[in-house]
Formats: sequence, structure tokens, C-alpha cells
Amino acid sequence: MLLFCGVVVVRSTVLEIDRPRGRQRKKEGHCNIMMSLFRVLLTCTCFILQAQGNLQVMHLLQRQYQRIRRAWVIPPISILENERRLPKALVQIRSDKGGDGVIYSIKGPGVDQPPLGIFSIDHITGRVFLQQTLDREERDRYQITAYALDHLGTTLETPVELDIVVLDQNDNRPVFHGTRFFGSVPENSEPGTFVMQVTATDADDPNTFNGALRYRLIGQTPGWTQTDVFTIDEQTGDIRTLAAGLDREHIPSYNLTVQVSDMADWTVGLTNTATASIMISDRNDNLPSFTTDTFDMVVEEGVVGALGRVSVRDADAPGTPAWSVIYDVQEGDPEDSFSIETEAGTNEGLVFVLKPLDFEAKPTHVLRISARNHDGEQATVTVATLVVRVLDRNEAPVFTKDHLWVDVSEHAQQRDLLVTLSATDPDHLAAQIITYELADDPSGSLDVDRESGDVTLRHDMDKYLEPLAGNITYRALVLAVDSGSPPATGTTTLHLYLREVNDFAPELTPARAQICHMRDLSSGLLLTAVDGDAHPQADPFHFYLNQEQNLSRNWTLTPINDTHALLGLQVEEMPIGSYLLPFLVSDSGTPALTARRSLNLSLCECDSNGDCTRLAAAVAGPIFSLSFGAIVAIVISIVSLLVLCLLVMACLMCFQDSRTTTLVKTVLSRSSDSDVRDNVLHYDDQGGGEQDQDAYDLDKLRAASLSSTATWLAEPDKWPGNIDNVKPERPVADMKNTDDMEEFIKQSIDSANKDPSAPPYDSFLLYDYEGIGSLPGSLSSLCSQLNNEDHDYDYLHGWGPRFHRLADMYGADVF
Repeated sequence: MLLFCGVVVVRSTVLEIDRPRGRQRKKEGHCNIMMSLFRVLLTCTCFILQAQGNLQVMHLLQRQYQRIRRAWVIPPISILENERRLPKALVQIRSDKGGDGVIYSIKGPGVDQPPLGIFSIDHITGRVFLQQTLDREERDRYQITAYALDHLGTTLETPVELDIVVLDQNDNRPVFHGTRFFGSVPENSEPGTFVMQVTATDADDPNTFNGALRYRLIGQTPGWTQTDVFTIDEQTGDIRTLAAGLDREHIPSYNLTVQVSDMADWTVGLTNTATASIMISDRNDNLPSFTTDTFDMVVEEGVVGALGRVSVRDADAPGTPAWSVIYDVQEGDPEDSFSIETEAGTNEGLVFVLKPLDFEAKPTHVLRISARNHDGEQATVTVATLVVRVLDRNEAPVFTKDHLWVDVSEHAQQRDLLVTLSATDPDHLAAQIITYELADDPSGSLDVDRESGDVTLRHDMDKYLEPLAGNITYRALVLAVDSGSPPATGTTTLHLYLREVNDFAPELTPARAQICHMRDLSSGLLLTAVDGDAHPQADPFHFYLNQEQNLSRNWTLTPINDTHALLGLQVEEMPIGSYLLPFLVSDSGTPALTARRSLNLSLCECDSNGDCTRLAAAVAGPIFSLSFGAIVAIVISIVSLLVLCLLVMACLMCFQDSRTTTLVKTVLSRSSDSDVRDNVLHYDDQGGGEQDQDAYDLDKLRAASLSSTATWLAEPDKWPGNIDNVKPERPVADMKNTDDMEEFIKQSIDSANKDPSAPPYDSFLLYDYEGIGSLPGSLSSLCSQLNNEDHDYDYLHGWGPRFHRLADMYGADVF
């Protein structure tokens, strides 16, 4: 009772509600009666408590009833959607403060917030009105706030919340999610098999009968074959099979008309319809069968590819696994020469020949083929016979190998047999003749015997001749031609591998070199070996120092790679000088060749960078070796040159004898007074004064070549030997040949002038003034070096007519 009292006190307020008519007014009357009963009950309770002496509780209840301030507690206000009588009074609010000067206002959605203009209030009386028609599907509840204000806008009471609920009406028809639904079910399915589900929605309140939907089937096409084939769950819309007996081959599909209704009643609710299309899916209940028991096909010998088609019949649905067929070759193909592939769309089998067929080996092939469905539910297969007949044709000869490899020595000689070709004719029943030809021989080096197939060399093989230069393998194309009509040709490629022969010993380079005599400053000498042979008869090379001379005590030899080695010093320092180091260099040929080679090595003084500052002369030694043929050629050349020189000397001697005889005759024919040598000149002025003696220093002007003859020139009395025994080194030129000599001199001068590099040996030098210290001295200078004592020059007359003029010059009488 305390709780109810408290509740009653709390919820007691002063408000006036515009009561709706009818059923709503009847409900509000019941609420007023209940409130009156609560008040009577409260009064009785207070009297009872007073009689029992519980005054404290009674005073508490009285104080709460009298002094607790009343608050605005408004219950939700309900209004039906689609109300047409507008404006419609909803509720009135009133405050007991402020007297008649209270101003009422409301705020919230529908008032000052979107959607605007739905609700309004009378600011004087506090009545709230509905101004527009409401739609529950757009908004089902509005919460607005009511205020009581004085004329200054001050809030007199705590604002009260008005909760306006929009009641639903059945104004929306159910709607399917599509006008047509699709589903499938296998044929011969058991009853109760789920097929599909149809769904619909209603915009009305689902918590009321307005949104309660029910489904049912109202039609089926084609016509009903049984009483019920499918059934539908009226609440969920699930469609299931009702009985067995669905046959795709009989009826492949069904169209069901589905109706949905709200209000949970098809008689009073709003309804809608849709179509459910159900396909009866196929099952493999029909076996494939060949259209004929025997298939005949023809293929040409040696041809591969598509051969023909085989076909089957299957009553199952096309394109389904129950209809698709897999073909197999069960018997008659041990070599796997045939295959059958299924063509999508037609379900026919494409027969292929995988390997060339040989008419001579087997002219007819009888195959046992089978067909089965792809899904594999049926173990039984259908079989048929496939007969393949092979047509004969002229086949090309076949070599034993497509590529023939032959090793040929680089020293093979002309007409040497390289290989014998062998080809067979697959048409052995025809007994044809096979001949051999060369189709491609780049250098024309080969010959082939048309009948035997022997391949021989046309000339000596040389791997360094074109077009083999730089190549090791020579390739030629060989044909084998039969005598068929038309002739058939088989080919093979002949590869001649030029086998290298170890002909040359390796050579060592360099032959002369120089390095620093100190090990710390020397980087060593890089030695290189070269070989006229090619791999594998050449590198890798092996370097050795001659062990007989114990060179390893002072020298080191370190291999770097297959063709190089590094020579260095073993000791800290070696004496400066030249060394002749013997080496052994061998190749890796079969058999290996070893050569003895020497290195002229000069050890020199070096700077800090290891560069030689003073070179030591290298000892003489062989730089290269000569073959026997080269030595013979050199000897023959030397002998020929010697013979030629002897012939030239003999001719010159003969010519010299004739010239000497002519000269002697000419001299004897002259008189003694007119006997004048070509090199003796007459001077009108003898000279010989003091100026001539002081002009030249004869010792400094004399040539080195004349120093040995200065003594006897200065003293004519010391003539070496008898003058009659002295012979001139060159014959004196005949006076008749002066023109030829002059012409010769002119030609020499012209040649020297045209050659800028030639020294001026054959040119005239003209001196106007010889100057002091000139090489030629005056005649007086010859006498100035002699003693001043008198000399007897009478012995000059004994020298012959040619010296008479000289004897006259020295004052002697001429006999």
C-alpha cells in the first residue's frame, strides 16, 4: 500500500485530456474509476493506522500526500496513421503556477525539427494538435518536449516529454522478392526433398496481424498429373516434393503459382502472387548406345592427325554429366597409336592417329571401342568395332641415324674413306634401289659413291683451309633416294669432327727480358707459352726450370693459369748481369711434346718503383729456332751470293787490266816536259810568305786519316819503298772518259738534291775564305815545319819524269 500510495502521489497531477470517443473513451473511464478506488483505499488505510497507534507512518503518508510537489508525468499518446480529420486535438497541458499568465510551447521532431508542421500547441490553453496525416511506415514514434513559461520567457515548470506513438493500419500489400523464382530437383527424388524457397515482405508492423504473412500454392503448369506433386510451408515459403515419380524425360519442368496474404488469413488479408519455376534435373538413368555396331575408316600410311568420328545416342539431358560420354579404345591398339576425344556440344568421338602407321607391318587395324557416361554412376558400358584400313604409299629411305659423327684426322689424305652410309627402304616389298647423293657440301671436300655410299675426301683435309677456318666440325647433308615413282628422299647430317694432332711443341715468350736484381723490388717476369696446335693438343702448358743446373736455388717458377707462369727470384739479391736460363715447356697433347727453350734475362739496378736504371747487356743466344727447310734456304742463298760476287770481281779485274794497259801507254807517249799528272796544277804565284805560315795550324787541321802519312810528306827523302813498286789503289781515269765522269757526277748531285735524307757526300763545296784552322795547309807550311838547314833534293830526279817539276821547285838541276 505504501508503494501504491507513493506511486499515486508521485503520479498525481492536474491535466486535462481531450478524451477520444468510442472504445478509447471507455478505456479512460475505467482508469478514472480505478483512481477513485485508490483514493478511497488510501483514506481507509490512514484511519486504520491511526486506530492501531502507528501515528508515525500516518503522519508520513499525510506529509507525503500534502507536501510532495506534483510533477508532469504524461502517458504515451497513441494515434492511428492515415488520420484525415485535421487538426486533431491530442492532449492539453496545464501548470498551476503563474496563474493565467502561463505561456505554453513545444519543441522536437514534427515541430521545429524535420519533418516540420506536424504538431502545434495553443500557447494560452496548452492544447496540442495534429496538423498532418501520419504514416507509420515512414516514422512510428515522435518525442516532443512541452514547456511552461511566464511572459518573460522564464521556465515555470520542469519541461515534460510527450511520447506520441503512431498506430499501424493494414494499408500495405505483401510483396514478393521477385516475380519469378527458379529452382531444380533431381528426377526420381524422394518425398520431402527440398526444392526451393519463396519469400515476401510486408511494410506493415510485423508484430501485428497486419504483417503476418501466409503462403499457399494456387496453380501449376503443366496440368496436375497427381493430386499433389509439390507442397509449400505456409509460414516459411519452402517448397518440397510431396511424392515420388518425377521423370525429366516425361515432364522436364513445372511452373507453380504461389500466393501470399497478410492478416494470417487469405479471406480478409491483402494478397499477392508470384511464379516458381522448377526444373527437373537429369539423372543418369539412360545408357549411351553407339549409332552403329561397326565403324569403317581409311588412313594413308605415315599420316598422323584426325581420322574420323564415332557417335552415340543418350536420352539424358544434353550438356549434363549424365549425357556426356567418355570414349576408350579397349582392344586392338597395343602400340597406343589411336585415341578418341569427346567433342563438346555434339557428344561425338573424334578419332586421332597418334603414330604413323606402316602398311607393310599391318595393313588393317581392328579396334574395340567403348562409351560410358561421365558421371560414372552406371558401370555398364557400350562397345562397338572400329576398322582402320591403311593405304600404301612410297616411303622415303631411312638412315640408321639422323646425325652421323665421324672423327677425321687433320692429316687425312685425298681419297681416304671416312664412312660408309647405310639407309633402308621401309617399302621392303617393292624391292627398290637406293642411291646416295650429297645435298650440301660447303667446301666441296667430299665425294660419295652413289651405289655403295662410301664417303671419301676429295682433297687433303686441312682444318685451317676455308671454310673450316676457326671451326672444328664440318657438316654436310647427305641424301638417300629410292627408285619409286615419284622418288622418295631421306636425309641425314654428316658431322666430320677434325681430330687435332699434336704437331707442334710449345714456344716460350718472351725470349729476352730484364727484371730488377732485388727480390723485394722485382715483380717477376710473366712467361707465356703458345702452341700451333689447338685444344686439346695445346694448353694447359707445364713450365719447368732445367734441374741439371740447380736453377731452383736462385729462381722460382710459379704457374698462374693454363698458359702463363711467373718467374721470380728465390734469393734476396742477385748480381747484376746477364743470365741464360734454360726451360722445359710441355703441352697436354697426346702424346705430349716438350721443348727446350732459353731465356736471355738481364738483371739490372732498379729504383724504388722497380724500374731499371741501368741495363745489363744480354748475352748472345738463340732467339728463335729454324726449321730444316729454312736453314737449307739460307745456305743456298749465301752460296748463290758468293758465286755472284766472284763473277763480279772477275769482270772487274778484266776491266781493270785493260784500263791499266791503256794508261801506261798514254804516259809513256808524253814528253818529260809535258808530263803532267791530273792532280798537279800550275801556279803563277808560289806564295810562301810569313802570312801564309801564320795563317794555319797544320796539326789541328790535319785529318785523322792523314796523320799516319804526315812524316813522309814532311820529309820527301824518306819515301817508303821504291816508287816503281807502288801501284795506285784505283786506275787513273782515261782522259777520253772525262765526259762520262762529268755526267756521272751531275747525276749523283741531282739524286742527292732530290733525297732530303741523303748526306751531302757528292756535292761541291765552294769556300771564298777558308779561315784560321782550316784543314788544308799551304805549301809554305810544309817547309815551315822542317829545319832551316839546307837539304839536298837531288834524289828527286831519280824518281822519274813525273817528279821533274817537283825537283825544279826545290832548286835542283834537271838532268
